[in-house]
Amino acid sequence: MPDSTADPRQFWGFDTSGFAPGGTAYVELVSALRELQDLVTCSDPSPAVAQAARALIGQAAGTLGDSRVEPGRQHSGLRGDAENRGHPLLLPVQLTSLSSEHVEGSVAFSPFYLGGGSAAHGGAIAMLFDECLGRLANSGPPTRTAYLHVNYLKITPIGTPLRVRGRVTKTERRKIFLEGDLCLGEDVLATAEGLWVILREDAA
Repeated sequence: MPDSTADPRQFWGFDTSGFAPGGTAYVELVSALRELQDLVTCSDPSPAVAQAARALIGQAAGTLGDSRVEPGRQHSGLRGDAENRGHPLLLPVQLTSLSSEHVEGSVAFSPFYLGGGSAAHGGAIAMLFDECLGRLANSGPPTRTAYLHVNYLKITPIGTPLRVRGRVTKTERRKIFLEGDLCLGEDVLATAEGLWVILREDAA
């Protein structure tokens, strides 16, 4: 199947364009939370400012408290129409192509994903691969990650536009083998290879 323009509404092989729980307000809430995460990560507040911010966060938590639901009934991760499915933890990736064989997109690590030495945290890089390769694996029937191996080749900068790519290398019955890379221009910063397993119908 040739590459096509990526449609973020496609999730687990289904069109979720008519499924937008929480509406625009929820997507804006996730965006505000991401901004807060970045500010908490890269700020130098005085004790008074930290206490004031903590009080405001507590008020927000109290406001959301009555809306709490059990896992599986939340909006996060299920918004196929929103950036990274409306999940505040995942890196916002702009997919540029997605087919049954290949995925590509652009991404920049925000300060929230800061690791040591002013570089992106290795765990965040692994999460990026898990999400992007998983999105490719789930372009058909639902799958689960069986294993993911990441090779860290060069420092991954914060706040710099990068390219992430993934491709299917082999399929065996319910097994889908994939590889990916994260690049800055022609420099390959990290590579990954992993296995995704198609769920049985009684487990999907």
